[in-house]
Amino acid sequence: MWPELCLTMEFRYMLRLCLHFSSGTSSLVSSALFAVHPVHTEAVSGVVGRAELLSAVAFLCALLYYIHNRYQHKTNAWQECGVTSVLAILGLLCKEQALTVLAVCCIYEIMSPKNQRRVQGIRYLMLGRVSPWLRDKLLRVSLLTTAALGALYLRCKIMGPKIVPAFSRFDNPAAASATPVRQLTYNYLLSVNAWLLLFPCNLCCDWTMSSIPLITGFWDARNLATVAFYAFILFAARTIFRLEEDARMNLVMSLSLLVLPFLPASNLFFPVGFVVAERVLYIPSMGFCMILAQGWTILWEKRYVRHNLIQS
Repeated sequence: MWPELCLTMEFRYMLRLCLHFSSGTSSLVSSALFAVHPVHTEAVSGVVGRAELLSAVAFLCALLYYIHNRYQHKTNAWQECGVTSVLAILGLLCKEQALTVLAVCCIYEIMSPKNQRRVQGIRYLMLGRVSPWLRDKLLRVSLLTTAALGALYLRCKIMGPKIVPAFSRFDNPAAASATPVRQLTYNYLLSVNAWLLLFPCNLCCDWTMSSIPLITGFWDARNLATVAFYAFILFAARTIFRLEEDARMNLVMSLSLLVLPFLPASNLFFPVGFVVAERVLYIPSMGFCMILAQGWTILWEKRYVRHNLIQS
């Protein structure tokens, strides 16, 4: 009963979120794909996965509240950032990933201005002044950043002197390995997680010990997967600057939802207690589904245009 309730809420919230950035068809496709994605199996079926479900609800509530009120201009910066921060902290109590919603809101704040507002801001800067529009944006980003840093500080204080727990070699073999084995393996695991989102055929409830062998040298063929992963990231970043404003906003927010919530579990900044965990892909899969739906919409529109040209 509990997983079904969370999934129903998240499907509805996901649909509302997508409607802010894409068409109705694309939003429905991305929401439906998110609802049935096989990588959610561990998060939905396992008891430990309830943390992911609760944090995802808080994540979506915070993001939707901020975007909706920012778009409607109903409240001021202090109220919007305050309520969003409270929702993010509630999600933090369930899972650390929920706090990254504040970073996603900052990305939205930076990317959301209209062209006329940008021109107005540039004119003010040329006159040596700061426009009210830019001042409001700086205030919002500062409030969200301060809330995130404050929440992290309180969490570290609660945990005591041992901020990063010590994990055994059984939990995360790469964490106990030397350079460059640790770095090569960690970067390869990024491509493994990306492959689980793209082609979830080999799912596992326990990726520990030697389930994924360590990469011991630069000549390991699996390094090609790492190179391909970073090449895709660079390609996506390059594509952003070629798109129109609405499509650019959609892609930026999709990548933000895909990348930022995954960073705490990526092993890139601090070691975590697992090699790969499919449950931590629950929130990042939102961004993945949005990207996939956006690509499907573009292909469908091209097919429709080509069909009309042939008919004419």
